[in-house]
Amino acid sequence: MCTLFFRKEKKKKEKITKKIPTKEDKNTKNTIYGIHNILNKEVRYPKYTYVYNVDNSKCYILLGTTKKEFISTRACWSWSIYCVNTTTAAISNYHLYGKKGFRPGTLVTSVFDDKTYFVGEKYLHPITSPDFYQVLGFSKKQAIIVSTEEIEFYEIGEEISGI
Repeated sequence: MCTLFFRKEKKKKEKITKKIPTKEDKNTKNTIYGIHNILNKEVRYPKYTYVYNVDNSKCYILLGTTKKEFISTRACWSWSIYCVNTTTAAISNYHLYGKKGFRPGTLVTSVFDDKTYFVGEKYLHPITSPDFYQVLGFSKKQAIIVSTEEIEFYEIGEEISGI
C-alpha cells in the first residue's frame, strides 16, 4: 500500500511542475505576473478606468475616447485606486489628453530641498508651520517623497503658515 500511495504522489508533482511556466518557455514571452497577456489588440474600456501599461510602466485614466497620463506612478498611487494591467496596443485607440498629478489633499516632500507641500487642485501649498501637523492631525511620515519634475508640474500656491 505504501508504494501505491507514493506513486500517486509522484504523478501529482509531475503534473504541477509541468503547468508552471518558465522564463525560457516561448508561451510565457508576453506574461504579466503569471497571467498570459492576450491584450495585443485595441480594447474598449469603461469611462474612468485606471490602467497600468506594462509596456512603458505608466499609469493612465481612461475618459471615453481620451486618456490622461499620470505624471508618475507615485501620483497614481496617491489616488488609492486599483489599476488594470494593460498594454500599449490595447489603449492605442485612446488619444492622450493632458496629464494628471497627485490627489488633492496629499502631502509631498521634495527630494531636492526637503520642503513639504500640501497638494491642492492646481497648486502646491508649502507647509511652514508645525501647527499644521499638530492641530490638523497630519504626520510628516505620510508625505510621499517626490522628484523635482513632479514638483514642477504644479504652481506654488499660498504658504500654510498658521492654523
